[in-house]
Formats: sequence, C-alpha cells, structure tokens
Amino acid sequence: MEVMRRRKISLSEFARRMRTSCTSAKRLLDHTVPGVTLDSLGRAARAVGMAFDPGLIEVSKQATYLKKYGPKLRQREVAKDALYARKSQRA
Repeated sequence: MEVMRRRKISLSEFARRMRTSCTSAKRLLDHTVPGVTLDSLGRAARAVGMAFDPGLIEVSKQATYLKKYGPKLRQREVAKDALYARKSQRA
C-alpha cells in the first residue's frame, strides 16, 4: 500500500494492471487473508513497477538477522512513514 500511495496508484488501477477484480486486489493487500500465491505476489509487484524475488533463508540466519537488524529496520520504516506524511501535508 505504501508504494501505491507514493506512486499515486489507486486500487482500481492496481487491479487493472494485475488483470484482476478490485475485490481480488483488495484481498491480496489484506494481510489477514491467507492463501496468497507466488504468482499473485509477482503480478502485484509488477503492477507497481517493482520486482518480486522470493528466496529461502536458514531459520538460524533469519533469526540472527532479525535480532541484529530488526529494530533498525522498524525505525527506518517509521521514519519513512513520518517523512511521507510531512510531504503529503505540504502538498
């Protein structure tokens, strides 16, 4: 959703680019709905001009990475959201 906001892509335009219905696109964006396919994620990424690159990572490495960088990643996300909100208010 953040990328859609930054690139000013509406839900209906997102659905059109994915070649699906607005309902399906909305369901894809809802993190509580299970059953998202890799194909859908790839089409969604392309619809907003991004690439989707799924990969596997060892559980122990993932845990170490998240323990080391997780808080910093979250701080960056919060800072980006705050910056975007300030820019939106100026416009």
